[in-house]
Amino acid sequence: MSFKIVNGKWVSASGDKLNPIEAIEFQSSLIKVRYFAGDKQLSHDKITVMMDILNSDEETDRTLSFVVNNKSLSKKLIFN
Repeated sequence: MSFKIVNGKWVSASGDKLNPIEAIEFQSSLIKVRYFAGDKQLSHDKITVMMDILNSDEETDRTLSFVVNNKSLSKKLIFN
């Protein structure tokens, strides 16, 4: 399940208000993001990226794995 911020509120990927099941899934994802961030303050953009990574599908996971494991590509992305 993917979530996004619209008009300052978290909604489902389709833009609808979260139902009770989605709210529980969202809360679980948010706890993971907060645990990872520790005491750091995160921007909306960073939270969105982390939520997308947490809720990615298998194709996205393979793409991320390729980028992370390809040293020359990851250096270009990090330093440019």
